[in-house]
Amino acid sequence: MKVYHTEFAIGNKLLDDYLNKSIQDVEDLHVQYEKLEEIKDIIKKSKLVYLCGNGGSSATASHFANDLKKMCNINAICLSDNTPLLTAIANDISYIKVFQQQISKELIDIIGKDKVTLVVFSGSGNSQNIFDVVGYGQSLGINVIAFLGMKGGVIKNIQGIHKIHIETDMLHAEDIHLIICHTISKLISDELD
Repeated sequence: MKVYHTEFAIGNKLLDDYLNKSIQDVEDLHVQYEKLEEIKDIIKKSKLVYLCGNGGSSATASHFANDLKKMCNINAICLSDNTPLLTAIANDISYIKVFQQQISKELIDIIGKDKVTLVVFSGSGNSQNIFDVVGYGQSLGINVIAFLGMKGGVIKNIQGIHKIHIETDMLHAEDIHLIICHTISKLISDELD
């Protein structure tokens, strides 16, 4: 289905350009509908969802964890929310390992690999700690989902994970990632009613 829109022409070129780019990015997301539906189904079946990202993507991960727990009754843990633990791992081990070190293999074994999902957010797709935790998630046999922006970086080329990639700048990528999170939360919540 083709989505049509009217372009903004308010008169402030910067504002018009930003809003029109946002509309285009939503339209680009629309063509990934099947991937979005597949990712929604994986998250809905999960008993535990780990989430992580850096910077603005960390805030999106935290926001999504909140929505999954509150709206969907899914246990969700944002790996960047525990600042003391995050900084202790960064200081004592390595910032590259801050997310990997928080994933409990024992808990995964209890819950079941197919019921645990790791969701990562990366505007660039090149963050070493995100790349590292994706590989670790794969080695544990859990579901791995990546939301990517810009060119998708090295994470775009990882095989065997579920990806939504919107090729856009960092700000618009973060906007669209949050739209995806709200869409998934709403869909799951509505299906539970």
